[in-house]
Amino acid sequence: MNQDIIDVFATINFFIESYDSDTNMQDIIAFREKVITKTTHIHNLIYQELGERVSFYIAFAIYIYCDEVINKLNLEADSNVTNWHLLQEEVYQRNDGGDYFFEIIEIVLDNPVFPKVVAQVLYLILALGFKGCYVGLQSEIDKYKNKLCAILPNEELGDISYPTFNNLENKFRKTYKLWIYKSIFLAAVCFPVFAYFGILLIR
Repeated sequence: MNQDIIDVFATINFFIESYDSDTNMQDIIAFREKVITKTTHIHNLIYQELGERVSFYIAFAIYIYCDEVINKLNLEADSNVTNWHLLQEEVYQRNDGGDYFFEIIEIVLDNPVFPKVVAQVLYLILALGFKGCYVGLQSEIDKYKNKLCAILPNEELGDISYPTFNNLENKFRKTYKLWIYKSIFLAAVCFPVFAYFGILLIR
């Protein structure tokens, strides 16, 4: 699966996992903008490769998932996310995501030649606990998951590690930390060398 897609889900899940009483409105606004920016980037990339329909399904599904997990968080007594405006409504002027998500699945299932990346994203969202209009009906959700599995070869599911998905953010952090350490090391080594040659040139 596209790393940008995994990244946006990791961003959403990390915000949910790290949310506490210290999370303020500025944090929520920053998170919202980050999700929109990353999802817009994904939409544009997929649009160039696979067209508007595929890019819309994926972007809309991401927004639906984000809206649901934030609304779930909103039910908690100490939540500050009281003024969350649905991303699906802001970007696409729709508020029927809980139903439409499963309509998208049906469309994908009815079109075997449809790009498999859409099925991957839909399956991932269900695996992450999305309920939509099937709250309290896990058996129905499992049926959709099984149907999506049937059209996805094993190798296309292999790069989606659901049990460890919540740890993706930690992996990204380690990657960024390693990049920072390398940058510091290069700066420490290269700067004196450049400075030395600079002095020679001045002379």
